[in-house]
Amino acid sequence: MQHRQAKFLLAYLDDQEQCEWLNRYPLQRLTKYTHSNNETFLALLHEIREQGWCYSCEEHELGVHALAVPIYGQQLKSSCCLKYCFPLPCAQPKSI
Repeated sequence: MQHRQAKFLLAYLDDQEQCEWLNRYPLQRLTKYTHSNNETFLALLHEIREQGWCYSCEEHELGVHALAVPIYGQQLKSSCCLKYCFPLPCAQPKSI
């Protein structure tokens, strides 16, 4: 299972937990834009953690953009996220 929330929440796991998750749930290509290489995907998770949000363009479903942002608890630890999906014609990455 690979979608916006999972990718975002995976970014906040430590490196070992991310590798364990990838071993348990191998990446599967859903569209031609889906990440299917573990090394590239792990680098993307690091980038998501650094920037604090996740943007996906047609990775899960053709024609769909998605944005995920963290919801922090009392100890400033992200345990869930808010996602917004919208059709491709509505936005371009530079305008998000």
